[in-house]
Amino acid sequence: MATNQHTVTMSQEMKTSLIHQTAYNRGYAHGKGRASWVFDGNTTDETYRTFLRLHDEGDLPEDFYPPDALSGEWAGESIPELLGDLMDGDDYFDEQVMEAYEDGFREGWWDELVTTANYYTQDSSSDTTMR
Repeated sequence: MATNQHTVTMSQEMKTSLIHQTAYNRGYAHGKGRASWVFDGNTTDETYRTFLRLHDEGDLPEDFYPPDALSGEWAGESIPELLGDLMDGDDYFDEQVMEAYEDGFREGWWDELVTTANYYTQDSSSDTTMR
């Protein structure tokens, strides 16, 4: 009697793509989180507007650039803690995983800064509330 069981297996290419996307997504979330500390309740409209102008011009001071995503500078942020479950010991593959994480981190960093600056400069001329 024949059975109708289907085994779905993922190709190595699909697994690699999924792992890279997972690393990117982690980096993106971590980058957004780290960038959320750049602006605070004391940030002025002028600072937000200057940031956006300089960002558009590609002329930001280094103060706004993201930190090294995989420096291990902070507790809980070593490479094994952040990506160990995605790495397999193959140097080339692991390098690609780290690059995907770093790409995501930078994208998340910039998205958070630009989104925040845009939010606080929308029609701020009529905004009289405290932030």
